[in-house]
Amino acid sequence: MILQALNQLAQDENLIGDPDYEMKPIAWLIRLDSEGQMLGPLQSTHYMPAEEQKKKKPKQRAKSFSVPREAGRTRGDRAFFMFDKSEYVLGLDPDGKRSAEHLRERRGLFAEKVKACAEATGDEGAQAVSRFLEHVSQGQQD
Repeated sequence: MILQALNQLAQDENLIGDPDYEMKPIAWLIRLDSEGQMLGPLQSTHYMPAEEQKKKKPKQRAKSFSVPREAGRTRGDRAFFMFDKSEYVLGLDPDGKRSAEHLRERRGLFAEKVKACAEATGDEGAQAVSRFLEHVSQGQQD
């Protein structure tokens, strides 16, 4: 009983984070309008941390964002919700190791998850992302 009350107080006072979310590095952002059209090029979130500047070979890092908590992807194909690698979001493999069919499947997994959210919630942002993914699958997005 006391622990529950302490937990509730900590949540009410924003002393602890939401357990349904976690911080993850997101290297690139895609900004969209309500119709699912890109608002400019991909936006990099990379920056040079102060501790890296002191090293001989400094390395940039991606900014971290609060995203829905997901179980790790240990084997098989499984899309994350509203964030993922380019293979899932855009169907692109920067390393060129995956077949076109496999990339289509991965992009489809991501698009299905977003579409289900858009239909279930009617959320304008989810609908815009779903439209964007439809444009990508039809080759209509640059």
